[in-house]
Amino acid sequence: MQNQEELTLKDYIRILKKRRKLIIWGTIICLVTAAAVSLILPRIYQSQMILEVGKIYLPPAKEKPKQEIEFLEEPDATAEILRSEALLSRVREQLGLDESLEQMRDNLETITFQDDVSPTKMGSPLVEVIYQDTPPETVVNVLTGLAEIVIEEHQKKYLDNVTALKNQVVNLEEKISGMQKVVDRQLELRRSLVQRAEMIVKKISDFDDKVDGKQDSGVNQVDAFFIDSYASNQERIISTLNEAMAEIDTAVAENQEKIGDFKDEIANLRNLANLCQETRIRSWPVVPEKSIKPKIGLNLAIGLLVGLALTVIIAFFKENLE
Repeated sequence: MQNQEELTLKDYIRILKKRRKLIIWGTIICLVTAAAVSLILPRIYQSQMILEVGKIYLPPAKEKPKQEIEFLEEPDATAEILRSEALLSRVREQLGLDESLEQMRDNLETITFQDDVSPTKMGSPLVEVIYQDTPPETVVNVLTGLAEIVIEEHQKKYLDNVTALKNQVVNLEEKISGMQKVVDRQLELRRSLVQRAEMIVKKISDFDDKVDGKQDSGVNQVDAFFIDSYASNQERIISTLNEAMAEIDTAVAENQEKIGDFKDEIANLRNLANLCQETRIRSWPVVPEKSIKPKIGLNLAIGLLVGLALTVIIAFFKENLE
């Protein structure tokens, strides 16, 4: 059995030596064919960009005290829209391309992820868009065109939200202006009450001086009753004025507290408007210098292996026929 196996192996080696020209030239032909095909095939270039989906801070509501934040669009939804036929059709028309929408979809790849993720900070939603085509300028133009359309669509929602925040600021400023006028009137009324109280106190003081002068010469019962009645009446007036001033002070303090709250709310709304972020291109596409397809080295290796295997099979087949 061992001698038979050794004999079979020698036969294989003999056949390979006998048919070596076929194997060598056949392999060379396949190798040259692979090289020629690689040179004939169009060069495919690839570029990529990173699109950052914007985020907005919703105006606070009484029923929802917790601050809410949302993306202008969910990253996965943005990725699907980038691959939609409607968007690709618009870009194709803008650039005047001849490719089919199906081919453009096959050339396009999207990947969604987030960065800057931490317990205290929401990560920015990112969409990486990869496109392959020829020539290299077309690759960059397609990526840029897709981004511009998405940014334009997101811009509407962003501006609506920022405008809503600014409108709230304007409304609060109008409330502050109205309440400040009320406070000014209240303070003016208080000043008038203070002046009136001071006048009454002065009159009482002058009256007391006159009474003291008359007491030296003696006062009858009628005059004493009038003096007591006048003093009591003035004291009631001063007490009423003091109560009115106390009420005004309380009202002024409440209004000023509301004005302070409104100012804090305005500062918060302006901060939210500044924190809102538009959709933008985080990493711009770059015109590629080297093609990614065809892979000449890989094609030559495949041609070499296929040619070698094919010629060996043909050599044994011819030997078997003979």
